[in-house]
Amino acid sequence: MTQGYLFDYGFARSTVSLWFEGKPEKSVLGGSKMPPAEKCLPTVAFRCPACSYLEFYAGKDFAPK
Repeated sequence: MTQGYLFDYGFARSTVSLWFEGKPEKSVLGGSKMPPAEKCLPTVAFRCPACSYLEFYAGKDFAPK
């Protein structure tokens, strides 16, 4: 397993959460620095209808179409 984090850009738009390898870095304004877009992987979540357990995966196959 590789450590990473989810990042949402959210500048007045809806978007798929993106996964980035490593640890987030603090920005000058106190939030997180925006990581380089070429290092992102789109995410997808699967939910069990019986128990509501969630599993998240990241990969190029999950990019919005």
